[in-house]
Amino acid sequence: MSVNDNGEISGWDFSLSDDEFLEKYLLPYLTGVSKSKLSQMTTLANSYYLFWANPSTSTCYILPNGIQFRIGGTAYGYKLLVIDINGTRKPNLVGRDGFMFKFEPDKNRFAPIGQGLTRQKLVTDGFSACAKNISWWNVHYAGEYCAALMMHDGWKIRDDYPW
Repeated sequence: MSVNDNGEISGWDFSLSDDEFLEKYLLPYLTGVSKSKLSQMTTLANSYYLFWANPSTSTCYILPNGIQFRIGGTAYGYKLLVIDINGTRKPNLVGRDGFMFKFEPDKNRFAPIGQGLTRQKLVTDGFSACAKNISWWNVHYAGEYCAALMMHDGWKIRDDYPW
């Protein structure tokens, strides 16, 4: 619906602040959204949501069903949307209940991170794989391909899904 009202994603104003971007392009199409500066995303020591959507500069949005999300801009020219599907309930880990998507103006799309990669790459890439055994040095990226893996698998969780 936003594309119908605002044109193609490639024409959206990515210079807007993160909150302004959501208020213009996403929030008018959702009902019952509340917002808060505090959320489970901001308080968990083991959560790497903070790395992607800084709570000091972005608002936590909460849907009536408890799903929480934040948006964060990047130096790469896109906006990253981090979604926690069960809100404040644990485990609050990317790939398990947290999933990452991006608005990409250069590709004119909203997609999970890793969309278009092979299934093999989605589950074995040592940097962002949807896998349990990720090296300690890249914990900020671990699991970020999990939404793309589910999309690749027809929005189903196959038996070999790591969690």
